[in-house]
Amino acid sequence: MQKKTNAKTIFIYTISIILILTTLVCFILLGMDVLYNKIFYEIDNDFYDYVLSMRSKSLNIFFIIITNFANPIVMGIISLILLFVFLNKKRYTFAIFLNIGLTALLNLSLKYIFVRSRPDISQSLIIESGYSFPSGHAMFAITFYGFLMFMISKLDIKKSNKVCLNVSIIILMLLICFSRIYLGVHYLSDVIGGILIASVYLIVFIYIFNRNNYNFREPATAYKKHSFLGGFKYAIRGIIETVKDENNILIQFSASMLTIMFAVFLHCTFVEWAILIIMCFLVVSLEMVNTAIENVCDRITLEKDEKIRKIKDISAGAVLMMSICSVIVAGVIFLPKIPVLF
Repeated sequence: MQKKTNAKTIFIYTISIILILTTLVCFILLGMDVLYNKIFYEIDNDFYDYVLSMRSKSLNIFFIIITNFANPIVMGIISLILLFVFLNKKRYTFAIFLNIGLTALLNLSLKYIFVRSRPDISQSLIIESGYSFPSGHAMFAITFYGFLMFMISKLDIKKSNKVCLNVSIIILMLLICFSRIYLGVHYLSDVIGGILIASVYLIVFIYIFNRNNYNFREPATAYKKHSFLGGFKYAIRGIIETVKDENNILIQFSASMLTIMFAVFLHCTFVEWAILIIMCFLVVSLEMVNTAIENVCDRITLEKDEKIRKIKDISAGAVLMMSICSVIVAGVIFLPKIPVLF
C-alpha cells in the first residue's frame, strides 16, 4: 500500500514538473515573440480588431463589470469575506493576502522587463496606464480565483456543490481575461502571457502551501551557540510563530499585501514605493516587538499587576501610533490616484 502511495506521489510530482517547465518555456517563447514583434504581431492586431467589432452597449456594461472582479478593491472585499469564513484557519487567510501581494510584485516586475505599450487609447473603453505585457488582470484571475478553487476543494461540502462553484469560477476567470481585450486595454498575447506565468506561479504557490510545517529540533543550548546562518533560522521561526499565534499580525500583514497590490495598480513612483514598503515593515516589526514584550510579561506573572499592565499598554500604544501613521501616509499617496481605477 505504501509503495502504491509513493508511486502515485512521484507520478503527480513528475507531471507537475513537466507541466510547469512546459508552461514556463511557452511563456518565455511568447515573451521573446512579443519583444521582437514576430508571429503574434499580426495575430494580436487581427484578433483585437475582431473583438472590437463585437462591441455593443449591453456588452460594454457587462464586461466593465466583469473586469472589475480583478480590481484591487473588489478582491480586497472578497479577501475580507474569506478572512471571516476561514477565521479558524489562519494559514489560509495568511496565504490569501500573501498570494495577492506576490502576484502584484511578479506582474510589476514582468511589465518592466518587457516594457510593451498598450493598444491605441482611443479604442479603449476604460482608462489604464502602465505597460501591457503580461496582463495583470489575467494574472489575478488565475492566481486569486485559482487559489479560491483550491480552498473550495478543502471545504467539507457536497461534491456537486464544489463542482458548481468551481465551474462558475472558471467561467468568471475566462470572462475576466477576455474582458481585457474587449475593453481595448490588452492584446491577445498579453492575456495568454498572463495566464501562462500565473499558472506556473499558482502551481508552485500551492505546492509550497501544502508542504508540512517547519520542524525545528535543536537542543536547549542551541540559543547560546549557533552559526550566523543559524540565527536566520531562529528569526524565521519567530516570524512563523508570530503569524500562528497572533491575529493582529495577520491583519497587519494582510493590509501590507493589499497596500502592495494598490501600489501596483495605481502605478506608484519609486519614492512612493520606498515609503510604503518602509511603513509596512515598521508596522509589522513593531507588532512583533509588542508580542515579544507581552510574552515576557506573561512569563513574569499572569496575575494582575499595575506595572505589567502599564508596560503592555505602552507597547500596544506604540503599535497603534505607527498604524495610524501608516494609514495617513497611504491615504496621502493613494487618494489622489484612486480615480484612475474607475
